Amino acid sequence: MSPLLTVALVLAAPAPAEDFGAAHARALAPYLDEQTCVVLRLDLTRADPEALFQMLADFGALDPEDVKERKPVVARWLSAFKKAGGRELNFVFSLADTGNPFAVVPLAEGADVKALADLL
Repeated sequence: MSPLLTVALVLAAPAPAEDFGAAHARALAPYLDEQTCVVLRLDLTRADPEALFQMLADFGALDPEDVKERKPVVARWLSAFKKAGGRELNFVFSLADTGNPFAVVPLAEGADVKALADLL
């Protein structure tokens, strides 16, 4: 795990679709304060590594060798994350944390906490 990234695993009961916003807010609330400036939510249930790397290559953010090297690593990580029950990843940026974000992973029922923590 990177020393720049503090990980918080949050156990949150699955919520009905219509209550998603409120459930999401409740799961994140303990980690937010008046110095929180950005929360970046990544819905990894629909993540497509192929499309992501194509977009990065199209923008010139990665050269073809980087794509070839990194795409299988990201695809394996994403597969393991989903298999462990991970669905989303939230990065919280706060002025109190000197610019280092921390991650909050809401856990659905049956999620493998150890496997998710090991991935982060």
